[in-house]
Amino acid sequence: MTFEIPKASIDSYLQRRFQDLDKFKEALTKKDADVFMKIGHQIKGNGVTFGFPGLSDLGMKMEQAASAHSYEKLQALVSEYETQIQAAKKKLES
Repeated sequence: MTFEIPKASIDSYLQRRFQDLDKFKEALTKKDADVFMKIGHQIKGNGVTFGFPGLSDLGMKMEQAASAHSYEKLQALVSEYETQIQAAKKKLES
């Protein structure tokens, strides 16, 4: 059984992802791997549900990099994450 998620729900989901972006950037400055573990896990679990498998993949990579305390890798992943959520927002608005 498949179902379609309402556009308003997807928009709300993306707004939360933009809020997470701010949390990620702050966590990078504080070198707080726990933020990436927690939010990365959530994104890994729900990205596909909302139609964003790339975000799920990034969430998994964030968890792995956070576990290794690889802040250089996390920096690159945050940049990729920002690009993906901006593209998703633009696509939703078109």
